[in-house]
Amino acid sequence: MDDAGALSVYETTDFKVINEDLTGYVLQRGENEYVHNLIAYPSFYEDYYNDNNQARENLMRVMQGIYEKDCSKEDLVDFICCDDYSDDMKCIFLGF
Repeated sequence: MDDAGALSVYETTDFKVINEDLTGYVLQRGENEYVHNLIAYPSFYEDYYNDNNQARENLMRVMQGIYEKDCSKEDLVDFICCDDYSDDMKCIFLGF
């Protein structure tokens, strides 16, 4: 995975909720901060930016799970065909 897209933290209030299933997530520091359990450990960001393979694989699995669970096949085709996503992201979509 290249560093073209840095990781960002967003508030849940920044999104429209389409799925309220929080299975696999842990609540962190406040009522609006949920983190997937595969990346909810103190050194995740440091590990990720230091190219730790396990951290990057965990993030990839989390992203795949989110897209697979919350997107239709039509959504995924649209994502693959548009220019808004990197080749790395398009490979995630193709993995379904």
